Amino acid sequence: MCDGFSEAALMMAAGGSEGMGAAAGGYTAMAGVGEAVGSVASMAAANVGTIASLGTAGLSGVSAFTQASAAQQANKYQAEVEQNNAQLAAYQRSAAIQQGGLQAQQSLLQTVQVIGEQKATLAANGVDLSSGSALDQLATSRFLGAQDVNALQSNAARAAWGYQVQEQTHQIQSGLSAWQANTNNPLAIAASATGGSLLSNATRYAGQGG
Repeated sequence: MCDGFSEAALMMAAGGSEGMGAAAGGYTAMAGVGEAVGSVASMAAANVGTIASLGTAGLSGVSAFTQASAAQQANKYQAEVEQNNAQLAAYQRSAAIQQGGLQAQQSLLQTVQVIGEQKATLAANGVDLSSGSALDQLATSRFLGAQDVNALQSNAARAAWGYQVQEQTHQIQSGLSAWQANTNNPLAIAASATGGSLLSNATRYAGQGG
C-alpha cells in the first residue's frame, strides 16, 4: 500500500515538474515574440526617419534648384539690360559729337556773318580795313568766334567722353551678369545643397531592408 502511494506521489511530482517546464517554455516563447515585435517596431521607426530624411533632402534640393534658376534668369535679364544701356550710351555719345559739330559750324557761320557786317559798315564809312582800329575790330571778332567754336567742341567732347565711360561701364556690368548666369548651374547647386544626404540616406534605407 505504501509502495503504491509512493509511486503515485512520484508520478504526480514528475507531472508537476513537466507542467512547470512547459509553462517556463511558454514564457520564453512569449518573450521571444516580444523581442521580435520590438525589433520590427524599431526597424519601422528607423525606416520612417530615413524616409523623412529623404523627403527633407529632396525638398532642400528642389528649393535650391528653384532659387538658383531664378538667380540665373535674373542675371541673364540684367545682362541684356546692361547691354541695351551700353548701346544707348553709344548712341548718345555719337549724338553728342554730331550736335557739338553742328553747333560749332553754326557758331562759325555766325562769326563770318558778323565780320561781314562789320566790314560792310566800315567800308561804307570810308574806313581802311587793312589797318588801324578797323583791323583790330575784325581780328577781335575772329578771335571771339574761334573761342565760341572751341568751347562748343570741347563741351561736345566732354559729353561724348562721359557717354563713352557709361557705355564701357554698362558693357562690364553686362559681361559680369552674363558670367554669373553662365556659372550659376542650378543642377549643381541643388546637388550641393543636399550635401549627399540623398545618396547616404538611400543607402542607409536599403541596408535596413527598406
